[in-house]
Amino acid sequence: MSVYLTKQQVVGSYVTINSSLVSVESKELEELTQPTTEPLVYEVIRVINSKVLFKEDHIARLTKSIEKVEAQKQNSSAVEIVQTQLPKLISRLQLVNGNLRVVVSPSIVLVHQNVHHYPTEEMRRNGVILGEVQVTRENPNMKSIRQNYTTTVSEAMKQVYFGQVVFSVLLINSDQCYTEGSHSNVFFVKNNTLYTTPDNLVLIGVTRKYVLQAAQALGMNVVTQCVHTSELYQFKAFLSGTSLNVLPIHSVGNVILESEKDQTIKNLENEYLQIVHRYLDAQE
Repeated sequence: MSVYLTKQQVVGSYVTINSSLVSVESKELEELTQPTTEPLVYEVIRVINSKVLFKEDHIARLTKSIEKVEAQKQNSSAVEIVQTQLPKLISRLQLVNGNLRVVVSPSIVLVHQNVHHYPTEEMRRNGVILGEVQVTRENPNMKSIRQNYTTTVSEAMKQVYFGQVVFSVLLINSDQCYTEGSHSNVFFVKNNTLYTTPDNLVLIGVTRKYVLQAAQALGMNVVTQCVHTSELYQFKAFLSGTSLNVLPIHSVGNVILESEKDQTIKNLENEYLQIVHRYLDAQE
């Protein structure tokens, strides 16, 4: 069983439930904090200067997630509701910068401002410390809420390396290869070549798509291949995600990478941010 949300996830005074603007103190929202057996798919969307970043991509991915739910439990009106309610909620909350979370079940479409944790400048400068966890996600292309996965990752996030609690964890599959971050994608870099996990093994991240575009613009080679845990020391690496952009990895477990010093990763980050700026500038 899963829940749509916890009260701790919600920022702001209002959410939208289906086509209605609802107070966070309402009974309707309280009911959504209770466990449900309904299948839940979700999407996290970034808002910058009151504009939705890569809106079309997030809507497309949400649509694909809904389509992976068994046919009789698909919410056929969800995408239309989301597209209508996003600007209304942004306006009502007077949201300038932050994250919105969309949760869809067969009967409910919930949109709320979500607690976010953007990396600090220190994290970008020094890289982040990561742990590892042995787990293979079911239906990795589907962004769904699964309590067993959430519990496993939460426990793994308690790992400590170099005197610090880890920022995140990398998932390791049964072949002892890194697939993705717990809430992000991971890339590896070596000799001007970018290594990315095959699409069928990961959530196809929106940020990931534009990182690959950035690599192409820089003339980098791109290899679709998992990196084995035994090969980690040969690479530099970074995470990508809605809240992260491009975030260099200092270490994974006890293996120090010092990716924050890698010029190729810095170039990728700069090129990705240019893509973001061009997209936002093109929005009304």
